[in-house]
Amino acid sequence: MNTEQDFASQLYRIGILNWQSMQHSGEAFFLRNHLKGKIAPVVVDVGANVGLYSGLALESCPSAQVFAFEPHPETYQKLRRNLPNIQAFNVGMGSAAGSFTMYDYADQASSHASLYAEVFTDIHQRPHRSFDIEIRTLDAVIPELGIEHIDLLKVDVEGHELEVFKGAAQCLEKGMVQAIQFEFNEMNIASRTYFKDFFDYLKGYRFFRLLPNGYYPIEHYSPVQCEIFAFQNIVCFKK
Repeated sequence: MNTEQDFASQLYRIGILNWQSMQHSGEAFFLRNHLKGKIAPVVVDVGANVGLYSGLALESCPSAQVFAFEPHPETYQKLRRNLPNIQAFNVGMGSAAGSFTMYDYADQASSHASLYAEVFTDIHQRPHRSFDIEIRTLDAVIPELGIEHIDLLKVDVEGHELEVFKGAAQCLEKGMVQAIQFEFNEMNIASRTYFKDFFDYLKGYRFFRLLPNGYYPIEHYSPVQCEIFAFQNIVCFKK
């Protein structure tokens, strides 16, 4: 094994670069365990893409009430076809409402679609296109939907995660959100968002990295251990 492979192997052991499947990433484990035994838990899926996560949530708990948000017009249509039995909305979430520009590969709709052009110009280095999408805030949308408690808030929006949490400030302050899952990766370089920003903003939560069959605790913030801009799923449980 060369040095690069050995480094990647070490990262995998602490829940980083385990992107190969929802089983490898620990998402299957997490959903199965977090939703087990709950009656009609509320799952809010921000950045639902084509519905793999929402679908797995329903498999883990068939009584779950899933509210999925996907702003990409083409991807949203696939989401609706894949999961016609959930409440899906063709809108994105952020810290302020308005019309924003989204970027994606020039030749296909993808899970890499982002509000940051640098994702394509610098990180993926592929031709891209742009289009306008609508952004709202969770603080505005959640009351409209009559949601009083969120068992799980999942956010995967290619670098815009912190802005989604800022737009849910009231929900978080009221203690409405029991658990959070969000992805932290190289897209956060494009959005100039550090792990410390999440650690500071979500002060009322305990942080863990997802492992294939468990959790890796992040008890204290450390630049060396936390500022690793590579695929990882962070789970936060309300203290």
